[in-house]
Amino acid sequence: MSYRLVILGVLAERPQYGYELKQSIARQHFADYIRLSGGGLYYHLRKLREEGYIEEETVEREGNYPDRHIYRITESGRSYLFELLRNALDDAEARRTYDPIDAALAFAFLLPREEVLARLQHQLDMMNAALIAMEATQRFHRRVVEQAHKEADSAARSESLYAQLMIDHNVVRLQADIWWLRETIRRIQGDSRYEWREKQHSTASEALREAYDTFNADIAKVEKAHAAYVRQLEHAWEEFEHLLASGVDAEQARGGYQMRVDTIERAYQDAIHMLDPDLS
Repeated sequence: MSYRLVILGVLAERPQYGYELKQSIARQHFADYIRLSGGGLYYHLRKLREEGYIEEETVEREGNYPDRHIYRITESGRSYLFELLRNALDDAEARRTYDPIDAALAFAFLLPREEVLARLQHQLDMMNAALIAMEATQRFHRRVVEQAHKEADSAARSESLYAQLMIDHNVVRLQADIWWLRETIRRIQGDSRYEWREKQHSTASEALREAYDTFNADIAKVEKAHAAYVRQLEHAWEEFEHLLASGVDAEQARGGYQMRVDTIERAYQDAIHMLDPDLS
């Protein structure tokens, strides 16, 4: 849904034709921070138009150049945009990522340790370069924020502040990935057990199988406690949404929601600690 959110968000500012919209998306560097997948720009424009979320405002004709179809967001499109915004802001499940490196680590013991280290180091070098560029972007955009702050009664001020949060988020994620890669390389380098040899036994001992059985049983208990927590959290969230819809002040509703969450979270933590006292 990211591409739809971006298209509708840009069109909410003002009507644009296809190529102009493409330039706006490129100029704001959305593709640097958002996975714009699921079809190209013109595919999404066509689908959004078919669904009634955007409409053709006018067609501009100039000489022998192709017609320029100017699109604008409709009222239903604006409602849909707000729905996408709200869903994206509170949907934790949709933000869960599955990193391909985790699948590789599950079987990395099949490769020589030095090769694993070399490949991880190469990835680290690439990420370091990306971080340097991202941190430069972060600094440069702060100047935009400073200038936007001087604009009286302008939506550009809050827009630039939220854009800064998006950039800061990506910087922090890169920094965390780099920290993890450095720590992973250090651990593999310092422990010869990461080297698997053909002479080693390929089957687990009875004791190891029992350890895995215990692990799986413990994880099942954690998952059960987590599922109960999520159900209670969703119920609290539904009450928050109901209060908002009924006209209750957002700050008051959020305060009540947070009090409920604090209680639910303490009970959840207690349940986990009962499973493993070492966590306390």
